[in-house]
Amino acid sequence: MHQIGLILSLGLSGATMWMFLTPVVQECIGRGHLLQVFTMLMAISSFLLPSCATIESASLAVFVGCLSLQPNVAPQMPLEHAIIADTVRPEDRTSW
Repeated sequence: MHQIGLILSLGLSGATMWMFLTPVVQECIGRGHLLQVFTMLMAISSFLLPSCATIESASLAVFVGCLSLQPNVAPQMPLEHAIIADTVRPEDRTSW
């Protein structure tokens, strides 16, 4: 039972780590490319996870791929919001 908690915690920790690193990395490779990288990492981790033989390899796959049960916790979210915001002209944005 403790291993399940560890795996779930590592997935959230990985997502949190990538969210903190996103502003730094997006300046280097761009938002669109970083969104593709995060999505590929998640896909690769999803395919590798069932074949993991040890808890260590499963932990690494979950952490790097940011796999979690929380659909609203993923490093792609801030990038998607920033990309959408950039597509709207400043005069068309809602002002408070």
